[in-house]
Amino acid sequence: MHPTLFNQCVIATFILLPVCCAGTINPGSIDATWYAPSSTTTAEYAMPFTYGAPFSYTVSMWASGVASDSFRFDDSVSLTAIQTSPDTSITEAPEPTIFLGITVLGTGCLGLKVVSQLAFLRSAVVNIRNRRLFEVSEVPGFISQNQASFRVRELCSLVDLQGGGAPSLALAIRARRWVHGQQPTGDSWKPHRPTFFERLHGDIDDPIRLLRAMRQGAPATCRNFSFLMVAVLTCLGMRSRVVIVSATHWKTNTDGHIMTEVWIQELGKWVVMDAMWDGLYTVGGIPASALEVCDAAQADRLEHVQFVGIRSPVADHSSTKRVFRHLYVSMSNATFDGYGVRLVGSKRISFAHLVCRYSPRFPLAEQRIALVLSAASFLAGLIFCSRVLLFP
Repeated sequence: MHPTLFNQCVIATFILLPVCCAGTINPGSIDATWYAPSSTTTAEYAMPFTYGAPFSYTVSMWASGVASDSFRFDDSVSLTAIQTSPDTSITEAPEPTIFLGITVLGTGCLGLKVVSQLAFLRSAVVNIRNRRLFEVSEVPGFISQNQASFRVRELCSLVDLQGGGAPSLALAIRARRWVHGQQPTGDSWKPHRPTFFERLHGDIDDPIRLLRAMRQGAPATCRNFSFLMVAVLTCLGMRSRVVIVSATHWKTNTDGHIMTEVWIQELGKWVVMDAMWDGLYTVGGIPASALEVCDAAQADRLEHVQFVGIRSPVADHSSTKRVFRHLYVSMSNATFDGYGVRLVGSKRISFAHLVCRYSPRFPLAEQRIALVLSAASFLAGLIFCSRVLLFP
């Protein structure tokens, strides 16, 4: 979804809905009537409320006879006491209603639901217009894995691959095939929709835990293959990173894919590889980067794009053009050192998003504002409903 359209959704959620709901709440009113014995009599009374600061209202009479006055307030409050003359008649305001709390609570839930459908809810996204940063081998700000880590050596002992002086492309292909072979055949390859508790627990970022989970038959996902591929390439001393391509900024089941890019020294560029389907992309017969595939797809040069592997992750050329629109590149591969995809923390993996003619910016600021407003609305509604129910 385009950021402008997302802004409209946020406005509709947090402004239009509360306004419409507020229109159904009847404001309270109090009418007072009294008799003044003389033109100098002043009738004075105070009205303390249970909601907000105590409010005092004073009426001064300037003529004898019958006089009246009234006032209205916009909130639903409870009138607890009136101090006035005996001749004054008071109509009390309605008691606090739980409807207002349910409205605020529902607005917060709706907002959280909308925000949760945006991709990268647990990661920071940096919009970058400089294409060169997606082509160079060393990206400024990239956090690389420490090769001396004992966790790296631990995974190396589990990976039966040796460099042996092989060209980097051939070695990367061997690593890709090894990663693909760690997922057992059978039910683990069936489509799997994560449960609520699985989403709540989050994905596995630690490479060793991830390898064990895959060998035990965890559902086959492109994320697991790409993260493990990066870890294995790190063990082999090769530069690599996670790349994501998608048709929109929203979460979908079919319009996105996660793969791995590895720096191929003899080609002097990044090459995108898909360990899930044991293949790579070529443009014009040459191994290509994710950026090159995106450019070719959006320029309608799809006849030059080819996937060499078990099977293509996309069905046809039209799907390739749709999926290879937004390009995200991870800014760290230090998963052995505790870096991962998480909502908060000092070791979060952020992603660089390419902004160009066919790829509008990611609405990060709008996403964060909507998340804060949704959470605040949810908590406020929860507190209000609890207060009305527990302290009627």
